[in-house]
Amino acid sequence: MADVAALERALVDADAAGDTAAAQVLASEITRVRATSSSKPDQYKQAAIDERDQLQSQGMDTGAGYTRRVAYGA
Repeated sequence: MADVAALERALVDADAAGDTAAAQVLASEITRVRATSSSKPDQYKQAAIDERDQLQSQGMDTGAGYTRRVAYGA
């Protein structure tokens, strides 16, 4: 699979050369690659997801705010 940055450079080059057919193909490929790439969450988002899952496994209401959980011992 091609790197998105390489596809973007090729798109700019095709556009500069006036090759609209190649530019359209490259734009479609960039769109397809971006749609299919599944980027994993960053470390902070992953930590929040893990904490939420842990709280849910303990039967705690994850809709409640942190202060409410601390105040009521949840």
